[in-house]
Amino acid sequence: MNGKQNGEQSVVLSEDVVAKIVSIAAMDVDGVCGLVPAPDVKLMLKSGDARSVRVKSVDDALIVDLYIKLKMGVKITSVCEKVQQSVKNSIQNMTNSVVSQVNVFVADIDFDENEAS
Repeated sequence: MNGKQNGEQSVVLSEDVVAKIVSIAAMDVDGVCGLVPAPDVKLMLKSGDARSVRVKSVDDALIVDLYIKLKMGVKITSVCEKVQQSVKNSIQNMTNSVVSQVNVFVADIDFDENEAS
């Protein structure tokens, strides 16, 4: 997916590795209670895959789409901004890759967690 060359050696990161970094970074943000599959019917029919994280490489920069489930009662915009920053920082620190966009989609809210309190 993303390769860095140093002379004859190169390092290539798979999309799955970057997606794992994204998942961990997002789940570390207070207010996020889970990741949910992307509600993209065309993608599911085409590949049989409904991922929570999608990573694309465009012009030597990464674009991340992330579908999350939030806890009831949180400030949605605040949590999403923290997720964007956490994901971007984690990818850039761990891979030295440039992240041009982190698109966060709130796909669900956990109402049950609030009732259990």
